[in-house]
Amino acid sequence: MKRKLIISLLMTCLLIMGTGCTKNDEDDNKEKDDPIHDVVDDNKQKDDAQANKDVDVSDKLKDGKVELTLYIGYETEDGKAYKKVDALSGEYNAQTFNLGEQLLAALEAETGWKLTLADPVHDLKGDGGRRLSFTEESCFVAGPPLPQKDEYMAYDIVSFTQLVLDSIQKTFDENYNNDGDEEMKLYVSIYDEPIEVEGRTIPVDVPWNEVQDHVLKSNE
Repeated sequence: MKRKLIISLLMTCLLIMGTGCTKNDEDDNKEKDDPIHDVVDDNKQKDDAQANKDVDVSDKLKDGKVELTLYIGYETEDGKAYKKVDALSGEYNAQTFNLGEQLLAALEAETGWKLTLADPVHDLKGDGGRRLSFTEESCFVAGPPLPQKDEYMAYDIVSFTQLVLDSIQKTFDENYNNDGDEEMKLYVSIYDEPIEVEGRTIPVDVPWNEVQDHVLKSNE
């Protein structure tokens, strides 16, 4: 009698476990076959991919790379103190290509300036600007390369910083805006802290194009 009771209990447990497994399998299959679930996953993948993209540069492709134009020099009243240099980006990937980061890499390769980023170049939604947060290994702390290239020579740290930031500003303006008429708002920093240059402070919350004419010249 006891043996029959034990066998009966074991069979009942097995049936309950089997029913639970079957239900889980049915739930898994239902989730896989659920069209709404598929749409949500698809949209999430698209959103993730879009977050890594910057701007459409498909019209500038050449042999798997993007054609860039660098502008290196100082901002003047007539705006003509720039050397124009043609360059190419790294290998193009439509899902991850970031124009800002490629421009900084091309500037570094051309000039020798160390433009190491602390974070990816962010698109500040709402004003079309970009946040450029550099590391302490960047030239804004480490100074100019030694030796400097003759065509990009600066004779003190203040003029060097002006040269680098003006070049970044002009290069971003021209490559992001086809007509070059609109200035991009670039918020520059060292790990989100202000860049300090010989007692002068470049603000974190004010774009460079709004202070470039006076912030580094204020104590001269």
